[in-house]
Amino acid sequence: MTIDRYLRLISTRRRLIAAVAVLGALSAGLLWFVDRPDYEATTELFVTTGDIPRALEQAYEGERYAADRMRSYSRILAGPVGAEAVRRELALTESPESIASRISVGVPPNSVLAEVTVTDPSAERAQAIANALGARAQQLIDRLEAPVGTSPLVATVTRPAELPGSPAVPLSIYLLLGGLLGFVAGIAAALVRDRMDERLIIGSDASAAARAPVLGRIPQSSGQRRSPVIDRDPASAQAESYRALRANLLAVAEEHERRVIAITSAVAGEGRTEVTANLGLAFVQTGATVALVDANLHSPRLDRLLGLESEFGLVDILTGRLSLDLALNGSPARGLQLLSGGRPGRDATELLEGEGFGAVLKELADRFDWVMVDSPPILAATDGLVATRQAGAALLVAQAGSTDSGQLREAARALDVVEAELLGVILNRVPARSASATPYGYGATQRASRAAPATGQRRPR
Repeated sequence: MTIDRYLRLISTRRRLIAAVAVLGALSAGLLWFVDRPDYEATTELFVTTGDIPRALEQAYEGERYAADRMRSYSRILAGPVGAEAVRRELALTESPESIASRISVGVPPNSVLAEVTVTDPSAERAQAIANALGARAQQLIDRLEAPVGTSPLVATVTRPAELPGSPAVPLSIYLLLGGLLGFVAGIAAALVRDRMDERLIIGSDASAAARAPVLGRIPQSSGQRRSPVIDRDPASAQAESYRALRANLLAVAEEHERRVIAITSAVAGEGRTEVTANLGLAFVQTGATVALVDANLHSPRLDRLLGLESEFGLVDILTGRLSLDLALNGSPARGLQLLSGGRPGRDATELLEGEGFGAVLKELADRFDWVMVDSPPILAATDGLVATRQAGAALLVAQAGSTDSGQLREAARALDVVEAELLGVILNRVPARSASATPYGYGATQRASRAAPATGQRRPR
């Protein structure tokens, strides 16, 4: 996973990550209160020699001797021997081993100073044990160093232990560590959820699932979609994204020599009809002629979206009740004509499978620069695959945050089975924060406008 993908994951799952981080901090804070935080008290000892320096050539040798011996005695002070002496003096009920586990003695290299540190849930007891060890240090040294006489080593308390005013590890440290651990756990949870949740969030998800390029990212609309946005608000980010989609599709279609294209989706509700209408109008703006075909014979709605409602359409042509010229609806002067679905029929699959539908598409391809077919969703019924196979090429519309990658993969495989060429994916209704108004740049749109075919110019199907 790339850094960019991680950043996008944190952005899209930020609420989950924040919730786990807060939970981690609260759990750490609760642990701090329940587990009784420890207090630390420290006594400092200075260890030197008595008569030894006079027997040596230099005083340095005496200090070195004291330092070496003190490193050995540090283990004794922090062990059961020192703990037992303190237990008796303070009348503690704990075992020497338990007390020794909370004692540490630090002796820096080549130093005659020793720091005796005691940790305990009670601040008063930590201070008492540390001071008792400091007071007993000389007696322990004398008993071990010179059982019969006096030890040449002298241990002096240079800094007695003070009563600690706050725990050794304050609540703020617990909260910080808990929050950091929670943040890491939140990212792990986000990764797991991202693996389990196959909804498409970014363009690379869609491209990987369909194994086809993402040709356009259409921003989410805040209002109702009663008419094509490219007519209603041509200066909007949505309208510009359709012009960018036009530029990319023009390049891909030119490479694959396709001018009859089915616009479909894996499942219903992805905005397929909306995309078909706006993309067709985007090509009309370049001076090209466009025929839109509503092949969703069960519930045609392209005519209502364009404001070109008609009782007749594709069903009437395929059943022999009407000719193509009479069924077409629109403005030839504008360059856009619509072949609506007509009256909904029950035998839609049979009608689309017949040679008649293929003949209609061929005739439209001879008359218009572009033929765009609003095809039913592929996984919902067989109509979608039949219509797409007749067109020969397809664009898959996927809704960001709704379509999952498994559905998109299945739809792409189905297109491959019927030998319909998948030109690319259109990621629709992308949240505004992750969709750019001009995702492919104004230059690409302008080049597409200059490269668009003139009205009446024939192109390969």
